[in-house]
Amino acid sequence: MLAKFTPIALIHAAAALAALAPGSLVFLSRKGTTSHRLPGCACVTLTLATAISSFWIQGHGHFSWIHGQSILIISVFHGIEWALFGC
Repeated sequence: MLAKFTPIALIHAAAALAALAPGSLVFLSRKGTTSHRLPGCACVTLTLATAISSFWIQGHGHFSWIHGQSILIISVFHGIEWALFGC
């Protein structure tokens, strides 16, 4: 069954599934603590990896509407980075 999946699709799926654990820890920990920030950084990194890797997954050689969500996620994270760090 895994023979049908490309390596980029497996990377995409692995990053998405891996983001669930640190994402859950972010919601369960107190804001501002190290136990909140570290899983938060991991969750953001994995979410960005998922969003960026989606651009190499295309159906019939074309982008689909779901790629718009990837653009939105990347834009929102960039806006948050700019708001927090002035980058």
